[in-house]
Amino acid sequence: VKPVKVKLDARADAGPVYALQTAFDAVWIGTGAGCYRLDAGGRAENISLKNKLPATPVYALAATEKSVWYAAWGAGLVQILPESNRAQASE
Repeated sequence: VKPVKVKLDARADAGPVYALQTAFDAVWIGTGAGCYRLDAGGRAENISLKNKLPATPVYALAATEKSVWYAAWGAGLVQILPESNRAQASE
C-alpha cells in the first residue's frame, strides 16, 4: 500500500490524520490542525478555522442523522451542522 498525500490547506501543513468519517457526501478528516471536510470534487475546507474554532488536533469523529461531531484538544466536543456548514463547541 502506498500512502497518498492530499493537499488539505494551502497555508500550512495539516499535520497527521487522526480520524476519518464519511457522512453527508463528504469525507471528514480529523487532523493535527483541525477538522477538514473533503467534498466529492476534491475540495478541502478547514471547518474549524471557518467557524473561528481552535485549529487543534481532532482525535475522534462521529456522524448522526443531522450532524457530525468531533472531539478536539482544548475545544471539547464540537457539533457540525452540514446543511449550513456551521460548527459550534458544546458548552
